Amino acid sequence: MSLRIIRPDLAVPVVVKPGQTAVDAPPPPEPLREPTVAELAVNFTGAMGRWIKAGVPVVSAEAYAARSAICSPCEHWDGRARLGLGKCKAPGCGCTSLKRWLATESCPLGKWPATPVHQAV
Repeated sequence: MSLRIIRPDLAVPVVVKPGQTAVDAPPPPEPLREPTVAELAVNFTGAMGRWIKAGVPVVSAEAYAARSAICSPCEHWDGRARLGLGKCKAPGCGCTSLKRWLATESCPLGKWPATPVHQAV
């Protein structure tokens, strides 16, 4: 059994296990932080590099729809941002709905994988 302490100055409750005091309890996890402009630039450059190196592969319409079905209800997704292209606020992302078309890309939270790309030799 554990005790949950909810304090207005903390973003998440502190969980105190048996034998611990609130002072001994581990600190709550850091809230997820939206990527900075610099991180967005690095993420975009990396994504475009991988995509071009692989031969600019895109996923099927079915795969895009499956990715969209995962992203749309996600707590990090803001579908109204960036003139309707949307924006993912998850750390390591910051993408728009256009990223879902790139076969080389995956969700940084592990919600959908990159699609294997087979290149002719």
